[in-house]
Amino acid sequence: MNSKKLITKTTLYSLPVTQFNELFQDVSRIINNLKTRYTHTFSLQEFIDTDYTLLFQNRVSALTKAYPDLNYEKLNKDKLLREFRDKKDYKIKIIEKLQEIGKKYGLGEYDITLNSISLILEADSEKQDVNLRNGELFSEFEPFYNELMAIFNFPSSLEFKLECYDLFQNIYNKFKVERFYKNLKKLSPVVIFMFLKMKGYNITMKNLIHQMKLDETEVRRLFRRSIEVYPEYLKKNRKLIVQNQIRSIIDTFQFSEEFGVISEAILDKFWVLLSSTTESVVAGTVCILTMIVMDIKNPPKSEICRSLGITQSAMNYQIKNKLFEKLHIPGFKTINSSRELIKEFIKKNIDV
Repeated sequence: MNSKKLITKTTLYSLPVTQFNELFQDVSRIINNLKTRYTHTFSLQEFIDTDYTLLFQNRVSALTKAYPDLNYEKLNKDKLLREFRDKKDYKIKIIEKLQEIGKKYGLGEYDITLNSISLILEADSEKQDVNLRNGELFSEFEPFYNELMAIFNFPSSLEFKLECYDLFQNIYNKFKVERFYKNLKKLSPVVIFMFLKMKGYNITMKNLIHQMKLDETEVRRLFRRSIEVYPEYLKKNRKLIVQNQIRSIIDTFQFSEEFGVISEAILDKFWVLLSSTTESVVAGTVCILTMIVMDIKNPPKSEICRSLGITQSAMNYQIKNKLFEKLHIPGFKTINSSRELIKEFIKKNIDV
């Protein structure tokens, strides 16, 4: 007989805020893994309520009754049987994981079951609703803003923070009853990212996900939905973003003022040809072209790429396809082997 106590919302509410938030994140990861494993049409409640062990046993009985000579290998070819077995085994793993999570947050005396997942999600939603009724949306949003700005070492001010909060509030309020999208913990980093991109900050979604330890599938889903309710994001000044990213590279690698002048000339001259890709790739391409014109060999291209979160092949593609092939200039092979050709081409097209 299980002697452990049944966990309740009261127990969850009694946890310190930070501890509860971390517990919620751990449970969210379990849900995300389930959705990834069983597609996004997967129903969490159905998974919790269904006895897959019984379904598995019944399926085995039905198959062996219909086909008495069926061996183990042929049994395994039955798609439905494999599905029931997989879900049966995965359920056991999740329950073990929930028990570990319970011990991690001092809940070892409680019986943490699959039903606890729904309970934790409900508790999180109710805590948010209480905070919002008390007019605490800003105080819920602010810690995420402060953490993100500190991690990326971006300068800030109260005016800048409030402007970012206005965007967050705008997008948040456009979500009516869409509980997933109205989750502050998930939505805040995405909206802050959008705000910083519109302001021309050097930040990529890849870096956001990595530095903030976010779930990539969730972030991209929230980002797409946020753009749907706030299409103004797509009107952002892309050239300004590229200019700011180039300035960030200049500061990071301590390039000279001349580097800034030449890179600006290259950007202006070739913007129409290069701008059909991401801002980071444009910035990286312009920086590499500038380095070639100025005979700068250090830092290596790989460090520029790493700083911008892009690949060297992306820049090679830009220079080859968007410049040399588009302008019908023969002879380009790779950036390294065609440095003199690149230098000659750029110098002919801008005043250096």
